[in-house]
Amino acid sequence: MIGSSDDGQRDAEVEKQTELMYKGDTIWAAVFNADKNAIDALIDADPNIIHARGAVGECPIHMLFLQATNEHLTIARDLITRFPEIVTQIYNTPVSTLLFFE
Repeated sequence: MIGSSDDGQRDAEVEKQTELMYKGDTIWAAVFNADKNAIDALIDADPNIIHARGAVGECPIHMLFLQATNEHLTIARDLITRFPEIVTQIYNTPVSTLLFFE
């Protein structure tokens, strides 16, 4: 609903999501930059990072597909091969549904 109090919350969460993409040494920055070496190093240090959730319920695989460059898609294919369970990850917050249906 346009103009609702949910709009402010959603905007804040999307802003936080964007900020995370620019913070160094995070899975979000590595994904945003299509930095396969950094992604692999982060996964080697903590394999559960592949299941991390961002500000609007996204996982790294979601962000790779949203960027949709050849580099991002190549990394996504590699991660799906290594971690096939990530293909069933869904956004897990109600806010994310608003982003697609408004």
